[in-house]
Amino acid sequence: MRVAIIGSGLIGRCWSVIYARAKFDVFLFDTFASMLPAALTEISTQLEQLNRFNLLFNQTPSDVLKRVQTVDTIEKLTQIFQEGIDHIQECIPEDTELKKKLFAQLDEIVPATAIIASSSSCLAPSLFTENMKTRNRCIVA
Repeated sequence: MRVAIIGSGLIGRCWSVIYARAKFDVFLFDTFASMLPAALTEISTQLEQLNRFNLLFNQTPSDVLKRVQTVDTIEKLTQIFQEGIDHIQECIPEDTELKKKLFAQLDEIVPATAIIASSSSCLAPSLFTENMKTRNRCIVA
């Protein structure tokens, strides 16, 4: 499976670890490309911590980290979507207008077979998916 994570903050990094540990190919995107190197460093730290407690399921931290690729432009992210993506995990700030804009963009460029999940913790998804043509594939996870 191929998963795109949008947002490389704490939540995006944690989702990256979860999916990569499950042996999915992870594409981590952030509109602030300068955040991506630090995100990889933090992901590496998280993997080392999990490894100390034998929570990598017979994998090494470097094996898991190899499955996480950073994406620094929307053009590259769009290309990854065109090559095929199964799941998108949105991890941007809890701002209705930001989420509306992002979900409208995703509605246009994400293959119709992909699930679009939000990491929203306090916003109802109806607030930012209401104008999507394919809102039926949106979930909160």
